[in-house]
Amino acid sequence: MRRKGYTLVELIASLAIISIIFTIGFGGVKIYNDIAYEIEKKHLFYEIEDILSYGKKYLSEENKDGVFCIEDKGDTINVSVKVNDVSVREVELEKCISLYYENYIEQKSLETLVIKSNGNIEAKTIYFQDKNGDRDILTVAVSGNYTSIREWKKE
Repeated sequence: MRRKGYTLVELIASLAIISIIFTIGFGGVKIYNDIAYEIEKKHLFYEIEDILSYGKKYLSEENKDGVFCIEDKGDTINVSVKVNDVSVREVELEKCISLYYENYIEQKSLETLVIKSNGNIEAKTIYFQDKNGDRDILTVAVSGNYTSIREWKKE
């Protein structure tokens, strides 16, 4: 006698295999999204450092004082170098981090650094926090010739 259909054991085994495949697939998507987010965040910091370096060079060559600005505009972050409130270079980037005060309790919408005509920048620390709660710090040294980004992990 020949039966049509599948046995209960065959159905359970195939469901188990399908669920394992979906679990691996969804885990892979989360890992991919985390990696893409980290790349986006590193790109934003690279752009900040690039515009800061450009501003130092431009203002020292032009022998002018200026201001480096990071502005949180809701969905975007605007990074610029300005001379007399006129942008010399400006980039609008997709927001993946937020500006914060040092205590990380209150968000900030604008951070500025003064760039002197000799290219020196005032010493300052800028605090950021991403959507995962990870904290990043942009530090500009007193000499103004050194810019570094440190990362703090959520405590």
